[in-house]
Amino acid sequence: MKIAVLADPHFDPTVEFPNRRCHIADLLLERAVRRLNRFVHPNLVVVPGDLLSDGTSPHSSTYLQRIKSILDKLKCPQVVLPGNHDGSVEAFYDVMERPAELMDIGGVRLLTFLDPEEPGYNAIRSDADIARIAQARSGFDGPIVCIQHVSLLPPGAADCPYNYTNAHEIIEAMREAGNVVSISGHYHPGLEPIHIDGATFINAPALCRPPFAFLEIKINEGPVQVVRHELKMPESLGLIDRHVHTPFAYCSENMDIEKALALGGEFGLAEIFFTEHSSHLYFAQDGGRISDAYWMDGLDRADTRDFRMQSYFSACAKAGCRAEQIGLEVDCDSSGRPVMFNGDRGRTGFVNGAIHHWFGRIAVAFELSSAQAHVHRGDVVAAAQHIHALQAFDIV
Repeated sequence: MKIAVLADPHFDPTVEFPNRRCHIADLLLERAVRRLNRFVHPNLVVVPGDLLSDGTSPHSSTYLQRIKSILDKLKCPQVVLPGNHDGSVEAFYDVMERPAELMDIGGVRLLTFLDPEEPGYNAIRSDADIARIAQARSGFDGPIVCIQHVSLLPPGAADCPYNYTNAHEIIEAMREAGNVVSISGHYHPGLEPIHIDGATFINAPALCRPPFAFLEIKINEGPVQVVRHELKMPESLGLIDRHVHTPFAYCSENMDIEKALALGGEFGLAEIFFTEHSSHLYFAQDGGRISDAYWMDGLDRADTRDFRMQSYFSACAKAGCRAEQIGLEVDCDSSGRPVMFNGDRGRTGFVNGAIHHWFGRIAVAFELSSAQAHVHRGDVVAAAQHIHALQAFDIV
């Protein structure tokens, strides 16, 4: 069983705190979701509360809808709990899907808790909810995972200002049940896992706080393993991204030049350079995609030299880019000629080469010569494969 924990996004696009990036929390969450789907492949994602910075805001429902739209992209089940910043439980679950109090997934039994808040941002668990831990063990010998928002820790085991006022009773119930894992958020720095008497206590770091970390928990036979992932790269690497697109790209989803410059710094890049498709700046779209004219006939068919090229350079300069930060991603046409006027090459800071289509005439020559060579060797099947490939070029 592999569980990912995305804790405390604290989303609000209108506010900024010194140690929280509430205004870009939706982008951080989207980046984490994409990484989980592509690389981590968890069986379950847990979001243990504080999705919002202020659940009493008149815009809280809209902000929750935004967060839900991102979480819905996950390729696995999810458990989402409200935290002390999320407002009323009822309003929260008017938007988010309410999880069951007990669920079995992948050989693991999950218990969710919505515990009342206590002064000092602490919490308390009812006797009935404590009893649910023992009840969950009845007839089940696998791992039990308890999920809550507020940090649940053995008193004195960690330097954390938050806990449950009746933590002793809760932890005693966990000890008696055996093989129990506790997952919390709330304490933004997060903590190293604590293993005591057959129980593991995990406090995930806040996603909204640099370096934008989340956890991967592996529950197998043996000790529970916890892997920390960080969205921010080490600044000491001095990494430079020379392939960043802009709103001028026809493939753009949400690109913004000024925001990209800011995000580059947030994610630890030394610098970013913009590299727009030259073909997207010379040619209009055709039916929702770029016209094939640019690679069939190259610049001979360009709409105009300055169809959008000048606008691209102007927009980058207005956002504060230096000349050397503004480049082009240049394809070649079917004859291998760069899709870029000489005058534009002179004002770009750099050029990245790109191939999005076969070089038509070069490809035809390759397939014909390969077919001929196979015929000479008597390999008719291989020759036929190259001749078949030529059908894509309307030659045969």
